[in-house]
Amino acid sequence: MTIIAAAVDSTGGYLASDSGVSCGGLIYPAGSKVFRLCPRVAVGFSGSCLLGTLHGTGELDTITRETVARDSEVASSYLGIGRWWQRVHALVRGLETSTLDASGARNLPADGLAVTTDGIYVLSCDGSVIPVDGRSWAIGSGAEVGVGAMYAARRCGACARVDVAVEAACRYAVGCVGPAHVVRVGG
Repeated sequence: MTIIAAAVDSTGGYLASDSGVSCGGLIYPAGSKVFRLCPRVAVGFSGSCLLGTLHGTGELDTITRETVARDSEVASSYLGIGRWWQRVHALVRGLETSTLDASGARNLPADGLAVTTDGIYVLSCDGSVIPVDGRSWAIGSGAEVGVGAMYAARRCGACARVDVAVEAACRYAVGCVGPAHVVRVGG
């Protein structure tokens, strides 16, 4: 029950989320699902339960520090994001929140979205990183509403596009709850 929206323009990359968390069949406002990985990369998860689990272990912060410490430029590249996501994926494989796919492999229960100053990447639940062909994208249960809203606002700046995407999803998509949280990178 989420929307994570990303947009990029000459002012930087923007990533926004709603605040909804589902627990025991109820949806209530909790907090942001997006955070800055390093100065040039922001990341968000469509599964708030996953983000909470990772923060609870403390391992997410360790993986992030180690990735950025190696080289902040590499950390903000496609390759660096891929390495970070693979480490997060490996961490979650052993947690109870992971799920088994048809082949018996453990996968994350949610996708993620990363934005850099240069582009947008889908962080797939199977551990792969997929570049988005475009300057705006969204994931989660409110994604269809969010992408439509960003298309309608395509002549606006990136910050306005992610803001309108989350606002529209919170109004028209079941399970998305405000307020919006926006993270900016670069620019």
